[in-house]
Amino acid sequence: MKNSTEVRIAGRSVSAALLLFGLVCSEPLNAQAPTISAEGIVNAATGLRSASVPVAARGSLISIYGQNLSHATISADAAPFPVQLGGTQVFIGGIAAPLLYVSANQVNVLVPFEVPDVGSTDLFVQNESGSSAVTQLTLLAQDPGIFEVFKSGFPVGPSNPISAGDSITIYATGLGVVVPPVPTGQPAPSSPLAIAAIPPVVKVGGQRMQVSFAGLAPGLVVYQINATAPPTLAGQVAEITVEPGVGQSLTARAAGIFRLPYGEFQGRLAQPDRQVRQDRRGRRVQPGRQV
Repeated sequence: MKNSTEVRIAGRSVSAALLLFGLVCSEPLNAQAPTISAEGIVNAATGLRSASVPVAARGSLISIYGQNLSHATISADAAPFPVQLGGTQVFIGGIAAPLLYVSANQVNVLVPFEVPDVGSTDLFVQNESGSSAVTQLTLLAQDPGIFEVFKSGFPVGPSNPISAGDSITIYATGLGVVVPPVPTGQPAPSSPLAIAAIPPVVKVGGQRMQVSFAGLAPGLVVYQINATAPPTLAGQVAEITVEPGVGQSLTARAAGIFRLPYGEFQGRLAQPDRQVRQDRRGRRVQPGRQV
């Protein structure tokens, strides 16, 4: 005697188990393995990469663009973040990295702090259809990118510029290793604070700001920088530069060039980029378009 239940459709007997498989199996029969686009690994805050090769710092939030990266569109809304979403995983240095967002063409992922201290490491995307080709990711001590800057609780911009003596809060990524260590994807503690091992350089109007804190924002996986404008700052300025303690700098203007894939950071960290942004040549491009 067979244990399978028989279901009759249009006069024909169909195995219920086979019918169920056909209903729940969402992967198309001709599904292809994931592919990472050329220049498709970028800083998630800027939408750009700061070198001619893929680069990132440990603890950075990066975006991966390509094709067939996931068979579903799923967000993980809050830390701790999972290492698998919708059957998609990203491996960096052999470590399954925490995921914030996956879709067919974009994945947002944290570069593990736990990646060995080497100059470069392997990165690939894996899902039910297979694995992408391996990409070499060059590891930098820092690769800063600004998400947003606040003054007095409001975003910095033409209507809320920075003047001499003003205190600001910057939310960023790419500041690298923190002390004490925090497991990647876990919310940062408030006591003790997780402080960036290399203090970044913050400038406003070309003048260096006094940094009172730089490290992981408590409860989040992005970095927070608290800084004060120098008394010698002339006029009102809406441009902030965050430079790594070593290496090149990355500038973001407060007036419309901030990339906000994650908006107000608690509860919105896993959203794709919904803003119009600029490409490397300064042209405005629509949300989600690869640059």
